[in-house]
Amino acid sequence: MRLLINAFVFLVLVVFQSVSVANISPRIYNALNELQQKISAQPDKETANEIKTDLNELKENLKGNPLGLALTLQTLSQLSDYQEDYSQSQQYLLQAIKLDRLKLDTRQQLRAALGFSYFREEEYKKTIELMHAYVDANEKDASAGIYALLAASYYGLEAFQLGLPFIEKACQLSKKPKEHWLQMAFSGHYQNKAFAKSLSYVNQLVFFYPNKKDYWNQKAGLHQLLEDYPNASLARALSYEQKLLNKESEFINFGQLLASQGNPFAVGIALQKAVLEKTIEPTEKVLRLEYQAWLQAKEMDFALSALQKIYLKFENAKDGITLMQFYLDKENWKGVHELAKSLLTIEMEEPKRGKVLLMNGISLHKLNNDRKALLQLSQAISIEETSSQAKGWMNYIKQKSE
Repeated sequence: MRLLINAFVFLVLVVFQSVSVANISPRIYNALNELQQKISAQPDKETANEIKTDLNELKENLKGNPLGLALTLQTLSQLSDYQEDYSQSQQYLLQAIKLDRLKLDTRQQLRAALGFSYFREEEYKKTIELMHAYVDANEKDASAGIYALLAASYYGLEAFQLGLPFIEKACQLSKKPKEHWLQMAFSGHYQNKAFAKSLSYVNQLVFFYPNKKDYWNQKAGLHQLLEDYPNASLARALSYEQKLLNKESEFINFGQLLASQGNPFAVGIALQKAVLEKTIEPTEKVLRLEYQAWLQAKEMDFALSALQKIYLKFENAKDGITLMQFYLDKENWKGVHELAKSLLTIEMEEPKRGKVLLMNGISLHKLNNDRKALLQLSQAISIEETSSQAKGWMNYIKQKSE
């Protein structure tokens, strides 16, 4: 939240109305305009002091002209800002605000400038007091930026509940709310666990900034919190189509959401493509999700390929046994035997070892090597879980050879 507030300092929109110069003589107007241009040109220290002297002389000559004096004080404030004397800058604005016979729009402009100055210096309580005075004086004409500044000040004090109505007001008054305003409204409602309202602002962020994946991630996450899995899946799918997914966790979540919507084939395709294009690493979690997706989609050739990768990479006995069963079902006898030789060098529990010996015995028989087949089956007989099947195959092989 602190980063959000700091960024807001540079993005908050405070609309400063252009003050009518009808009551200022051309001479005074031209003098102020020339001095402001000099400030904008980033003068050196000596020139800045000369500008200040000129402004002070002008201030003395304008004591009977509230508008001219107010604009002069505002220009002195700008010069103090340039010189990084922010306290002095605020004092000039305070003097200007207190001037008698000043029109409301000019006073409001000065209040807004002072409020922003307080906010920049993290004097949030002063900003709040001043901006409330601004709104109370002329609520109908208060700009979206004023409400946003008021909200940001409450957020700076971590009083999110108090600031939330003002940032919502700012967003309502804008055809296209500033990005950070929408972020503030989203985070305020999220803090209150008002996820449906928070989602409404994320939807606007996605609409206005479709290339920013963080907003798509937030949208998908909020749909999941609201148990709206079809729209969560759609949000992830749209992120994927825009090539915004580039983390394993994002692809895993995408895969799980697609699977929950009965589309395992799309899961397999997405993960397979991401690994091939090196968008994500082929970690065990990724490969296993891809394998499960192909199984659910009944794409057995793809499932077999994924399982082969898993076994070669991680050498897990359970995966190897499942892979042997695949080979056995496809009558790939040589594949079963080669895999058995690899597995039998791995330490494993007796039931698993028994399965390997049994399948290896069957494959050796199919490869016309009954002598070795009987040796493997005789070992499988000594293991309780495979004893019965191994005996059956031994009897079958012996009967055929008689």
